Amino acid sequence: MVRLTGVTTAKCKLSSFELICSPSPPVGPTGLVELRGCFIAMNNSLSSVSRKLKNKLWMLSMLALCHFPATLATDFHRFWPDNLYAVNFVDKNTGFIAGYSGTLLRTTDGGDNWEALYMGRNELIRRVDFVDPNYGWAVGHRGSIFHSKDGGRNWEIQHSVPNTFLRDVAFVDRNHGWVVGHESTILHTVDGGITWTAQTLDGYVGRDLPRLHGIVVRSASEAALVGEFGVIAHTQDGGEHWSLVANESRGTLLSIAAVGDRYVTVGSDGVINLVSPVVSLSTSAVAEGLAAVVGSAQTAAAGPAGQTASPHVIEYQIQALATGTSEHFFAVSAAGNGVAVAVGRSAVVKIDGTAVSPLVADDSVALPFSWFGGVAVLEDGSFWLAGIRGAVARGDLASGSLTLAFNLATFDRVVLSSSRWETSQ
Repeated sequence: MVRLTGVTTAKCKLSSFELICSPSPPVGPTGLVELRGCFIAMNNSLSSVSRKLKNKLWMLSMLALCHFPATLATDFHRFWPDNLYAVNFVDKNTGFIAGYSGTLLRTTDGGDNWEALYMGRNELIRRVDFVDPNYGWAVGHRGSIFHSKDGGRNWEIQHSVPNTFLRDVAFVDRNHGWVVGHESTILHTVDGGITWTAQTLDGYVGRDLPRLHGIVVRSASEAALVGEFGVIAHTQDGGEHWSLVANESRGTLLSIAAVGDRYVTVGSDGVINLVSPVVSLSTSAVAEGLAAVVGSAQTAAAGPAGQTASPHVIEYQIQALATGTSEHFFAVSAAGNGVAVAVGRSAVVKIDGTAVSPLVADDSVALPFSWFGGVAVLEDGSFWLAGIRGAVARGDLASGSLTLAFNLATFDRVVLSSSRWETSQ
C-alpha cells in the first residue's frame, strides 16, 4: 500500500449507510483502502445486514465517493494487477509497458526500477511506440491517439476516432507514423500527429471490413500491416497504395515484425507466417507506377480472403511455419540479428529463419496458466514480456532463459509518479 499521512476523521455517505474512519486509513493508488480503524455506521434500514455485506458496501463507498486529503509517502508496496498489453524499449535502458486504465510503466535503468505513470484517460492502452527516450505515441480502445514529448510523464490526445478500437501504432521518426484499428482503420501522419490522413486497402472486396491489429514501419514510405481474414498488406509509397498479399488462410493475424527484407506475422490458432518478397523494385519505380507489370505477372483475381492483387508495389509470398501449437499468438518482435520472439496464450517461442522453437520458462512464469500480450526484443538478444494480471517477464535469446521479472501487485521497485486520482478525467 501507499502510506498516507494525516489523522483527520473521514466520512462519506452512500445511500443509507455512512462510513466513518478515524484516523484516515491508508489508501492505495488504485483507491483500495486498508480495513484498519474503520467501521460502518448503518441507518435503520440496513441495521441487520451481514458483516460480509457491510464490508462490500464499505469498499464500494470508498472506491466511489471518498477522498482523503493526505500526502503520498515513499514506501509504495502495491498496485492493482491489471492486464498489460504493450511493451516498447527505445534502447537497453529506456522502456515502457502499458495496459488497462491508462496504466504506464517506465524504466530508465534497464528494468531494475520502474515508474508508474498515468496517461490522463481511463482507457485500455493497446500499444506504445517511442522513437527516442522523449517522443512517443500510444493508442487505446476508446479510439484515442496519445502523444508524449517528455518521456511519458505528460500526454495529450492528438486525435480520436469515436467508437473505434485502435490496435497498434508505429513511427519511424518524430514525424512519420501510422495507426491501425477496427473497421479497417489506417491513419497516417507526416507531421508528428498534428494531422492524420485516412488511408484504405487497395482491392479489398470482402463483405466485412477487417479489423486491423498490427503494423510495422521500415521507413517514412515503407510499412506493412495485418488483420482479420488473413489480411496482410504493405506499402512503399507512404500509404498511397496498400497492396494486399494473396493469402489462402482467412485466420486472424494479430501482430507483425520486420526481419531483414521479410516479415513475420503471428495470429490465432498457433499461426506464424514468414512473408518474403518475390520481386524487388526500387521505391522510385513504385512511386512512378512502373510496377504494373508485377501485378499482371501475379494474379488480379480475388483471393480466398476476398482480396484482389494490386499492381502498385512489390509482391510477397507467404510460408506458413510449423509451430507445434494451436495456442493463439498475440504479439511478435524481432532483434537486429533476424531472430524474433512471439508470445501469446501459454506460449513463448523463438523464430529463427523458418525454425520455430519454444522457449523454456522457469516455474515463476507459470506459462501453462498465463498469457502475454506484448513483447519487445532488444539488440543484445534480451527481451521483455507483459501480460495477464500485471505479470512482467524477461528473457535472453542466447541462454534461452525466461523468468518472471515482477508482478505489478507485489514488486517493491515500482514508484508511483502520477495516478488517475490526481486528474479530473
